[in-house]
Amino acid sequence: MALGDFTYFFVAGSDFVNPAETPAPVWVQNGQGYDGQFFYRYSLDPFDFSKTANGITVDLVPYRMQRILYPVLCWLASFGGTPWMVPYAMILINILAFFGILYFINAFIKKMPQATALGYLPLFLCGLYMSLGRDLSEVTELFFFTGALFFLFDKKYLLFSIFASLTLLTRETSLLALLPIVFFTVFGFYKDKSQFYKIAFLLIPFAVFAGWKLIIAAQTGTEPGASGTGNLGLPVSGIINGFIGNLDISTTKNKLQLLFWLGYFSWQLILTAFVIKTLLKSGHALKDHFFLALTGAWICWFLFALFLSPAVYIDDWSFVRVFSLWNLIGFLILIFRNRPLPALFRYYSMLLVALTLVRLIIRP
Repeated sequence: MALGDFTYFFVAGSDFVNPAETPAPVWVQNGQGYDGQFFYRYSLDPFDFSKTANGITVDLVPYRMQRILYPVLCWLASFGGTPWMVPYAMILINILAFFGILYFINAFIKKMPQATALGYLPLFLCGLYMSLGRDLSEVTELFFFTGALFFLFDKKYLLFSIFASLTLLTRETSLLALLPIVFFTVFGFYKDKSQFYKIAFLLIPFAVFAGWKLIIAAQTGTEPGASGTGNLGLPVSGIINGFIGNLDISTTKNKLQLLFWLGYFSWQLILTAFVIKTLLKSGHALKDHFFLALTGAWICWFLFALFLSPAVYIDDWSFVRVFSLWNLIGFLILIFRNRPLPALFRYYSMLLVALTLVRLIIRP
């Protein structure tokens, strides 16, 4: 790999990528690679529904194509998928999205009645750095999701509808957060029947996503495993088996992998406990329908996390990317209640972020 080769961030694997057939040179490692290779494929040509194109074979076409927006944005940023520009466009879009998240978080804070300095919290999301370093879609998803929440809080329902639609087209698992958010927002309209027309704006994102799924199905048919349900299992079994799967410490690499797993998982437990403690002390705040919507979304993701399979937990850090949206909602709950995190936890978060960046450099 040449220094400055941005195709490194695809983490392309020889099982799916043939470098002799790609339209521009691509760094390829042995094995399966990672999801960024498929985002690269669709950034070259977002609406090519074929199984193999541009030297890249997609494992599950319907599953990958439902996450179409990040590749579309990269395609636009590379002036129609210009091959040599795509690797740079994929990084650029995620960097812009990263700063967009910070913008919307701080826009939230300006509308809060209490002054707070919690606008830095998204900087602690290790999943964002992993997504940046592997050309993944979570950063872009969180940008649109945070924007959707901001516009919902500001009662700009049309803008909420647009940003929520874009969120779903970036990553379908955001449904787990948007469904309870819309439910509790609609519930808040029951006292004022004149507000009922706004429900249409709240439902548009689901219609858009369903429409895109129908288009994919019409073009590709169905494939076993395309629903993604293979990532679900018995409650807590994924966590237990993921931990057990990391107990092999026969090599230095395995020892480090176990330390990473324990580090990230302990951080997750501490943050989860802190959010639960905040919610238990926020009984009166639940009368605010926006806060109730955040709480419902966070609880839905908490339950989802319990049912995830070992396929998610076995890697020493992939679950941090899956949990990015959940943790962002947790941060918003803390911001809404003006609950600062303990200094020791902040230092621990900064240490994990630093280790994440080192890990991205050493091993994709």
